[in-house]
Amino acid sequence: MDAEHGLARPAIPSSFEALLEAEPQVLESKRVFQGEVLSRRVKSKHLTFCTLQVQSDEQDEHVALCFAAALVDESQVPSPTRRNDLPVGLQIEVEVVRAPRFRPEFLVRRWRRAPDGGSPVVETGAHGVSMARCLALKDQVNRRAKALLGGDGLALCKRWSGCAAGSCSEACEFRHYFQSAEEETKARHARCARERSQRLQAQEQEEYGEGPHEKVDKARRAARFAAWLVKTYGREVLSSGRGVLDVAGGQGDLSWQLSVEYGIPCTLIDPMVRRGGELKSWQRRALRKRGREQAFEHLPVTFELNTSSRWTWRTRRDGAGM
Repeated sequence: MDAEHGLARPAIPSSFEALLEAEPQVLESKRVFQGEVLSRRVKSKHLTFCTLQVQSDEQDEHVALCFAAALVDESQVPSPTRRNDLPVGLQIEVEVVRAPRFRPEFLVRRWRRAPDGGSPVVETGAHGVSMARCLALKDQVNRRAKALLGGDGLALCKRWSGCAAGSCSEACEFRHYFQSAEEETKARHARCARERSQRLQAQEQEEYGEGPHEKVDKARRAARFAAWLVKTYGREVLSSGRGVLDVAGGQGDLSWQLSVEYGIPCTLIDPMVRRGGELKSWQRRALRKRGREQAFEHLPVTFELNTSSRWTWRTRRDGAGM
C-alpha cells in the first residue's frame, strides 16, 4: 500500500526487462552499497527483505533492500531464498536501483559477499567446532544489530496483544505497546481469527452435544477403538465369516487388540513388513502366556485396479502369519 495516498502498488515486474519498459529512467538511480546485514526477512523463495548498515564519510546509514528473484541477475549470485543465505552480520556488496512505483525499498540487481568481509566464523579446535561458542557469537552479533537498528529490543507480549489491554501481569518482561500500526493490525487480525475459531468450536459442541475432552495417547488409541467396535457391533458379528479385515493397519495394533484381547479373528492387510514379519518381544511373551502361537494373519499386499476395473491384490512378499 502507498502510505501517502492509500493506493495499492502494482506487482513487481516479472523480469528486469519488464521493469525497464515500465520505468525507463530506473537505470539513472543505479547505486552500489557495501555494508553489514542488520536484519533480513525471507517472505518466500522469490522475495526477501534486508536492512543494510552502510558506512559513509559522515555517518552510518540504514538502507532497506528488496531481493526480488525476478529482478536479481542470478548469473553471478542467486537471490537469497533462505535465512542462512543472508545471515545477520554478513558483509555484502549490492548494486541497486530505485522504483518507488513498485517498492519503497531499493531493488537489488546484483549482490555478492564483500571481498574484505564476511559473516563471523568460529574457529575449529582440536575437538571440532564448539556449539556453545558458535551460539554465543551469533547472539553477540544479533544484539549488536538490534542496538544499531534502535528500539528497546523487547518482544511483543502475546497475552497482552491477544486480549484486552492490562490483562497481563506487571511482572511481565515483554513489551505492552505496539511499535507500529502494521504490528497493531497484525495482532488485531490474529485476535479476530482466534475468536472466530472459538465461536465455531462452541457452536459445534452445542450442535453435537459434546464437550471438550482429552485426546487419548497414541499407545492406547487402538485399545479404545477395539473396545468401541466390540461394544457397537458385538463379538458375534465381528467374528462371523473370517472375522475383521484390517486394511492399511500399519503394524497391526488394532488387529492385535481384537484377536488377542477379544478373541476375534483378524486379517491385517498392509504392504509393509516390519521386523522381518516378527512380532515385538512383549507380544511374543503375551502369546506364550496365553498358549497361542499366532495372533492374527498378515497379508503384505496392496489393492490395485486392473484393466478389467476390478480390485485385485498384488503380493509384495510372501505373507506370513503373525
